[in-house]
Amino acid sequence: MAGTLGNNSYGKSRVRVLRVVRNANRHALSELDVAIQLTGDFTAAHVTGDNAHILPTDTMKNTAYALAALAPKGIIEQPETYALRFVEHLLSHGEAPIESATVTCIERSWSRLVIDGARHDHAFQHESTGGTRTCVAYGDSDGVRSVHAGIRDLLVLKSTESGFEGYIVDEYTTLPPTNDRIFSTSMDILWAYRDDTVAGSVKAGTFGAGSAGAGSAGAGVTADAGADAGADASSNAGVGADAGEIDWAESWHAVRAAVLRAFATGYSASVQQTGLLAGQAALDAVPAIERISLGLPNKHFLPVDMTRLGLENRNEIFLPTDEPHGQINLTVVRD
Repeated sequence: MAGTLGNNSYGKSRVRVLRVVRNANRHALSELDVAIQLTGDFTAAHVTGDNAHILPTDTMKNTAYALAALAPKGIIEQPETYALRFVEHLLSHGEAPIESATVTCIERSWSRLVIDGARHDHAFQHESTGGTRTCVAYGDSDGVRSVHAGIRDLLVLKSTESGFEGYIVDEYTTLPPTNDRIFSTSMDILWAYRDDTVAGSVKAGTFGAGSAGAGSAGAGVTADAGADAGADASSNAGVGADAGEIDWAESWHAVRAAVLRAFATGYSASVQQTGLLAGQAALDAVPAIERISLGLPNKHFLPVDMTRLGLENRNEIFLPTDEPHGQINLTVVRD
């Protein structure tokens, strides 16, 4: 038969793990959607059906549960820490010829219910509006380690202080210029931590700081401070005394706060301009970040023609639309 085997990988996806930390009467939750992918010498499995070098994907699923159970007691472990531990476990496997391992985690965020003005000890609600926390940990047999973290579907809107003017006008252009429009986007953000920061945390065996107690604001899923954690983050968030001391949770909240501030403040002449300012603000907020990528769909809100109804639209009534939409993508790299 024609054709030979090229690049290949395999793994397990949609492994959902919920861990409950029970500290006396006050509990905390960590829920992750985990995906694992391996590369290595798996040619025999494809060519001859010999599975001697194959680690079953069901074993990967079980490993996800086992590593969650083996996390330090009494604290919520950050997704980046969990993913790095998972990568190290896979690369140290004695039987499978693994050349690289990639572990992706998507966090489902829970916050405490507030009952009679107090945050409840063991009742929670799902948070879905503040952006989903994600991370990707990678390692290979050559000693390379990397961590990317991100925010998915961060939906924001500003009702003024945005415009779009001075663009190319050709025979097919119908868009009118404006200096006062609604600007809305659902940001997908992904950033890469410096290699020395990741390597330091792996070498130290800590896999990064940022694990928190069941009542701590640093716990990224059931923080008493909720989505406001990191809103006043300093300009040097996330990095401790040395390159190996990275606080993943503090860094994530600092990026989110910096991006939101860049979006909300000042006049936006274009989605492109706001995207660059947001990326630069994130790099300023977290020195441990090497580069950051942003995907910014321009969600249009179209003014409704009220004259047909005998009314005037004083820039107040709009038709929200999902498609078609503009899509602006950019990467900001540290100087």
